[in-house]
Amino acid sequence: MVISVAGSRLDAQFLRPNANVDDYFTILKDRSETTRPLLRINTAAEKKRVLWPRTTTPYNLESTTNLAGQISWRPVTNAVSALGRRNAIEVDATEKQRAFRLRR
Repeated sequence: MVISVAGSRLDAQFLRPNANVDDYFTILKDRSETTRPLLRINTAAEKKRVLWPRTTTPYNLESTTNLAGQISWRPVTNAVSALGRRNAIEVDATEKQRAFRLRR
């Protein structure tokens, strides 16, 4: 087996004893541009950490405290940090109700 990794792409080839390629596959780690990334929220005592995958298409995190009637989404301006292959923002966990979304 021969494995080649370049950026977010992995190529694998299965070789026969005579070095001919018997089979192969490719894995792309980036999500499709038509697939929206999923948000994940981790809660701790005083902080919530909102995480989403880092993608080639930039997404901005928005939030609202009311999902009824006319919804007013506002940008979350907290600093974004890289946590592995995810973006992360810490927000105050004392708020009783807050919804989040990603927007291009």
